Amino acid sequence: MKTNSKLSSGLSLLAALFFLGCNSDDDNSNSNVSNISVVGKWTLYNTIFISDNSDHICQNSCSTFEFKANGTCLFTEHNELTSYTYRIDGDFIKYYNPTTESLEDTDRIISLTNTDLRLSIDDDGDANGRHYILKKN
Repeated sequence: MKTNSKLSSGLSLLAALFFLGCNSDDDNSNSNVSNISVVGKWTLYNTIFISDNSDHICQNSCSTFEFKANGTCLFTEHNELTSYTYRIDGDFIKYYNPTTESLEDTDRIISLTNTDLRLSIDDDGDANGRHYILKKN
């Protein structure tokens, strides 16, 4: 009888550990975006070309994204400035024309930390995509 009692206690302990190990973070969400904000100025540090897995390190901060709290985004590439409004939709940043509000572009957020933002900028399913790795200024 003591053996059954030990077995029952052991199973109860395992069940308790299993349920304690699960929490609300274990839901089925695939979101790479947490409560960390994209607001701030981000400088392109690295571009990864998926087709050949090659890197291109930007030596002169060739591109920047500045996401403002009011929903505007200033994108600078080779000294050319483009203004958008933006919205975060799940794992995606959607860029809109500020005048017409028509959707201009969408990037998938691969990861986001307080200092690093990784975007898939050509996420159309082919092997010629690119990932941007940006550092927060």
